[in-house]
Formats: sequence, C-alpha cells, structure tokens
Amino acid sequence: MGATSYDNETLMNWLLLPEDELDLALHLTDALGLRLVSAIPTGEIEGAPRDLQMELPHDLPTDGIYGVPREFVFWRPSSGPIRLLGDRPDDQNDDVRNRVALRITKEASLDWRQFLDLQRTPIIRFHRCVWRGGDTLMPGLLQGMDLKVGEHPPEIIRLLRSISLWLKREGERLNPFDHCSTLPVPPPRNQSPFAVWARPAALAWVRAGGDIWPWTA
Repeated sequence: MGATSYDNETLMNWLLLPEDELDLALHLTDALGLRLVSAIPTGEIEGAPRDLQMELPHDLPTDGIYGVPREFVFWRPSSGPIRLLGDRPDDQNDDVRNRVALRITKEASLDWRQFLDLQRTPIIRFHRCVWRGGDTLMPGLLQGMDLKVGEHPPEIIRLLRSISLWLKREGERLNPFDHCSTLPVPPPRNQSPFAVWARPAALAWVRAGGDIWPWTA
C-alpha cells in the first residue's frame, strides 16, 4: 500500500506522560465530541461522559507487567453506533488475520460477546507509551479502527489527521537516537521514520535527562 496523506500525518510516534494524556483526552471529548469508551477490552461500553481526571490512570504501563491500561479508546457517536463482537455477523470472506484474532479472543474470555468490535465501531485509539526497564520510555501510537488505511470511513481519516496536527502544536519533534543511552545496536542510517513528537510534560522529562527507546511499544 502506497503512502498517503493519512500515513504522513498520523503514522508517527508520540511521547506523552499522563498529564499530556489528560490534555489529549479533554481535547478529544470537549472539542471534538468523542467519548472515552474504555481501555481495551473491557469497561463501560455505553460511552457515558466521565470525569477524565479521575478516570485516566496516573501512571504509564511497564513492559512485561500488566494491570495498567495500555490503550485508550474514544468513540465518535456522530459517525455510528457502538458495535459489539457478540453482534458481529459471520463473514466467510473475512481474512485469516481477523478470523484468528476473533478465535483467540473467544478462547481468552467468556465475556467476549461484550467486547467492543474495533472494526465496526467508529473509534480513535491511543496506544500509550510504555516504560521499558522502568526508566526508558517507549513511544505511543495514534490509531483508528482495526482496519487497513483504505477501509476507514473518510471522516475517521480526517479526524486522525486533525488530532495529529493538534498533538504537534504544543509538541516538539525529537530524534530518539539522540536521547537513548542503552542502544543494543548501532542506529540506522535513516533515522527520520523513528522521529518522536513529545508533548509538554514528556518534553520536560526528556530535557531533564529522560531516555527514549527508539522503537514503539
């Protein structure tokens, strides 16, 4: 699949601490009308308004340790209703990846029917930064639905582009290889694809000596 404006604007690495995440969540809900649904896979699927300062975790996940949400999901009500896996019709034309993923989900939980259908619900996801070894931060990712780029509804593509531009406004572009003291291999010649946009709290952390892992979580 060739590069598109969507790829150039949104397939980037983002560095956000919990304070930055709260700013992002407030922008998505207050300015853009999205609703925080849950951290995947469980939670309140009604998408009711919430006190985000109380709802969002005050710490980031750590690699290899579970219990802290690793992904935030925001539903866009104006683009369509919430869909659950239990309501998903059988699709014989579904690709192998989707069939395998659904089977694994079914085997992993008895409550799989109540899980959000990431392919049929108009959502924005933020895959959070993760601590590696406790003091090195792996960048996060901004994502849409669990679909190929060309299969997304146009309004979700436009929304991703808009959010990416908003994230950049108070962010700063960094080369993570300049801020990593534990590289296991020499850095690649072309470091541009690894660029990270750090939001204010994360940027202050980096300037105080914080380590960035060049690869995403």
